[in-house]
Amino acid sequence: MPSEAAVKPKLMGLKQATASDMVRRLTEQALCEPAPYGVAILTTQGREHAVAMVRRHPLVETLLGETMGYR
Repeated sequence: MPSEAAVKPKLMGLKQATASDMVRRLTEQALCEPAPYGVAILTTQGREHAVAMVRRHPLVETLLGETMGYR
């Protein structure tokens, strides 16, 4: 099941260019697919990485949990 989230750089204290660069790098690694209107869709591999990150990093857990609904 793909996971989708709007990329909202201002809410994360980032510039649009920074967020775009992050999505580009994730796309190059086949971890997400960009979609219209600032939405990024995690691939299966991207979701697996995100879940592993959540388990290892409490701060990332908060970000991913609140932003993308991972728990």
